[in-house]
Amino acid sequence: MDILRVLYIDDESLSCKYFKKIMGKSFYVTTADSLSEARYILSNEEPYDVIISDYRFDNDDTCENGLEFLKKYKNDESRYMLAICSAYDAIEMSLTETCIRFIPKPINYAKLSEDIKAHKRKLLSWSLIRASLVKCLG
Repeated sequence: MDILRVLYIDDESLSCKYFKKIMGKSFYVTTADSLSEARYILSNEEPYDVIISDYRFDNDDTCENGLEFLKKYKNDESRYMLAICSAYDAIEMSLTETCIRFIPKPINYAKLSEDIKAHKRKLLSWSLIRASLVKCLG
């Protein structure tokens, strides 16, 4: 399996810069500073494996928060690892019914890296299961 592709969305440019610098050592990282830009990236580039979004955006004209944005991509849970990144702990409570993870700010990059690697293993195992089924049924 190739290197995982991670899209990180945050309207704070320093947050995007640090995320790309640290996580870019292990993963292919693209950053977006608005939900509009993220939507464009997701519709015009190769698929991403991980989408991490800040919750609140002051610079976005869509009147949408990060959670609403990510919910649009959660139907294909086997494909994406989805996460909200926020300093607001109350948001974690609203995620209990979803398949969207919560990443508290400041980000623990070592833990996040392990979570992403675990997602990669999950994708690989699903690929092997699908290949076996196709071989057996085909």
